[in-house]
Amino acid sequence: MFQHTSCKTIATILFFSMSFSAVANQQWWNAFSAKTNVEEYSLGLESEQKFRDEGSALYLTNLKLSISRTLIDKLKGGMAVRYENTESLSGSNTEEVRITPYLTHKMSLHQDWAFASRLRAENRWRHGDHALRVRLRGKLSRSFDTFSLFGSYEYFYNLTDNSRFDKSRSALGYSTALSKNWGLDLYYLYQNNSNNTSENVLGSKFSYKF
Repeated sequence: MFQHTSCKTIATILFFSMSFSAVANQQWWNAFSAKTNVEEYSLGLESEQKFRDEGSALYLTNLKLSISRTLIDKLKGGMAVRYENTESLSGSNTEEVRITPYLTHKMSLHQDWAFASRLRAENRWRHGDHALRVRLRGKLSRSFDTFSLFGSYEYFYNLTDNSRFDKSRSALGYSTALSKNWGLDLYYLYQNNSNNTSENVLGSKFSYKF
């Protein structure tokens, strides 16, 4: 079973890799995450890397720690702390620290369909300046025997800096279990920015549950 799943996953990764030639403004985002439960709390550690120029140039890395717990049925509340380093096209680096309280809600729709929503309030410090941004995401997924397909939309809005739209992200993806503990997500994401630019992204995320 694991060998069959691995072959299927490798073929999917190869398909995504070859798709770079058909996507304009290519970027590749990759993430590794690990989660475990301690009594009623869920603890998480995640690192993300973002590459531009068809995946050849690393321009962003971050590290995130999170803790959450169930508040009421299907509703979770949590807090995440993130350190992020970004390199601009000009070569300058920006360091950022975020403290983010969030809420997530999951619900079953019909048989194998599910919907999840997430609200984040990002407190961001860059160059000593504080900014507040909210993010609201909805995710619809459909489960099959050994994998699931999903679509999501996320809206970003700055509450400081003249209270304005920041960006939005639309994604389509595929999730599968590589083993009892390991999982893999592969997705295509379109990002629309407030400065009338956009990015087409191919992404991957490896997850581990203790």
